[in-house]
Amino acid sequence: MSNTRALRLAYDHLCEAEDKILRELKELEGVAHTHLKSTQETFSSSPLVDVQVNIDGKLDEIASFGDKLKVAANESNGALRNLRCGIKIIETVTALYNSASKILASFKDGPSDEDVRSYINSVELAKANGHWDNVYMVISRGHIGDVVSSLRKLTLETLRSKAAVPDSKLLTKFAVALGIEKEAYQAHLTSAKSDTATKSSKLYSGTTLKNECSTLARVVHNAEKMLLEQASIVREELGSVYYIEFCREIHSDTSREAVAILTEFIKTNFGEDFNLEQILTTIEPDETKDEKLLDTMAGLSSLWNEFEAALKESTSPVYAKLLVTLGNVSDEFSNDGLVQLSPATKLIQSILAIYVKLEHSFATKSVENAIAIEDAIDFTPEYADSASTSTIVDDTFFILQKSQHRAIGTGDIQAACAILNQVSSIISSELKEALFRNLLESQSIYEIWVQDIESMSSDSWYTVLEDHFKRSKINTPETISSKYSFTHCLSNIEESLNLLIKFKKEVCECFNVAFLNDGKDTNLVVENTVQALDLVKGELEQLQNDACNCALNILKENMTEPLNVFSRIDFDINEETYTEYQDDEPFLSELVTVLHATFTHIERYYSPQIGSKCINNLIERICKYLETTTLNKKFSIYGAVYFDETIRSLMSTCSSHDQKIRKRFANLLQISDVLNVSSIDEVQVFKDSGDYSIDVDKYVSLRVDLATDDEESM
Repeated sequence: MSNTRALRLAYDHLCEAEDKILRELKELEGVAHTHLKSTQETFSSSPLVDVQVNIDGKLDEIASFGDKLKVAANESNGALRNLRCGIKIIETVTALYNSASKILASFKDGPSDEDVRSYINSVELAKANGHWDNVYMVISRGHIGDVVSSLRKLTLETLRSKAAVPDSKLLTKFAVALGIEKEAYQAHLTSAKSDTATKSSKLYSGTTLKNECSTLARVVHNAEKMLLEQASIVREELGSVYYIEFCREIHSDTSREAVAILTEFIKTNFGEDFNLEQILTTIEPDETKDEKLLDTMAGLSSLWNEFEAALKESTSPVYAKLLVTLGNVSDEFSNDGLVQLSPATKLIQSILAIYVKLEHSFATKSVENAIAIEDAIDFTPEYADSASTSTIVDDTFFILQKSQHRAIGTGDIQAACAILNQVSSIISSELKEALFRNLLESQSIYEIWVQDIESMSSDSWYTVLEDHFKRSKINTPETISSKYSFTHCLSNIEESLNLLIKFKKEVCECFNVAFLNDGKDTNLVVENTVQALDLVKGELEQLQNDACNCALNILKENMTEPLNVFSRIDFDINEETYTEYQDDEPFLSELVTVLHATFTHIERYYSPQIGSKCINNLIERICKYLETTTLNKKFSIYGAVYFDETIRSLMSTCSSHDQKIRKRFANLLQISDVLNVSSIDEVQVFKDSGDYSIDVDKYVSLRVDLATDDEESM
């Protein structure tokens, strides 16, 4: 400290001397200006030229002396600035030496955070003030240089052995202050690799099918912990370049460990000599272990893909900023700063190729079993006589839903989309064909029952099936397949359509959650794949329409005779015949009886949606038949009135079951209005109103008495 005090005293004396010189210069400058002015006045009035020359010479000497004094003052000021800088350097070096000595003395027991921060702050202040280079030259020599060198060595040793401890962030910052950034990075990397090697040595013994996922999970967890702790320290204290480099090393080491686990898995399950093409062409599904194997394959893929996705999400923004600073770099790395395709990723892709093949085989075989073996309805009165479904639909969609969720869980968009395409294909082929086949097979028993009105009204479906089994000399089973029950087949088709709609919605949500941040290209792939479900939906809707038409063709047979009666009715009648028609209904009573029985049957055994569709189709057919048949008849006013009463009674009967049916009678009611006109003028009113969709002239021409009445009135 004596040197510092001496420098401080010298500095104070120089400041005093500088002030004195500046004061004297000012006084001299004032005197010089006064003499100059006086001399100029004297000279201007004096005739002596030589006096002027002498005075000019004296003035030049005075001015020259002033300039010399100013130069001396400037040099003095520069010397003072250098002196100030020297004092700051000495103060900084002294502070660094004091902190370094304390840190070195206590390093083994753990240096004081306060001393470390004091050293760091002194370095940062020197850099901010612009004299760090001079300070660094001083602390690199002599005794203080030895102290700093010892600190560097101890700091690096500590980072190599304890880079993941809580105080490593401060130690890394201290290493930067000591000027060993690169060495600090290498220390972190050495520590990370040593830690990885230690943990890895405990993982690979006895790897079997039961623990590959847990083994890889531990490897990934260790890597994630390293990235969360050490990598963040490297980024904050050593900078982005070292951070990206560190992440690449961790990625590479983790990939190498993952490859070891995946290779062992492949050897265990697919043989020592792994040949992907050969496996894909020769592999056969094995129900005893396929599902466990599929779960393991999906789990391994999920663990690795999630790890890589999280790592890339961390490095991408950092690397993007580096690219702006550094410009183009090697094609070896992708936009996230990591290698284009890691060895583990390549192996995962091979495993997923096998997975997709196995998943398809497993799902197809499971659905075929559900269709052929598991399709069941409890053969009890409450189940047989209901609009329920068999197990075929729920089982099939449960299998397919599980396969799709497993595929999405792999974290691989290509595998997930491939399985979705396969799921769509299974619904479109195996399931749809089974639904249609069962519908056709169940038709014959159903026709025998419902085409007998008395049987349809009095017997239950359970009773009918019991009789069928007795006639066929088959013991009454506890469960039956849907191929024995037409109404359950209808419900199965409807339920398949409903579950497909729910399945699509759920799959879209899962895809959005799993692959939302994968970019526009991924979204386009998903959209194109999901469209396959829309095509399957259209196929099931067509199958449902065909099934409803099939039911309609069976049920309408009971309507044939009542409708034939209508075709034989004469509507060109007088008042007496009209009265007879009212007393002895020739058409309506039988049709209403059949309709009531049919509607009651549909409401009991059909689902509301299928039932409503079938009733609407049936009434539409009846109305179309009546509209067409009416064109072949002739009407008197009495026949027209009877026609109107019949149509309105029929509409009332039908709408008592479903109000929406009324709109099916719109054309018949318009025909009745036209037939019941009393004059040609009324016909013109109908035509001018624009409310009538029928051909008014065609139907009014059926009135045989309309023209005669007009002539009589005239």
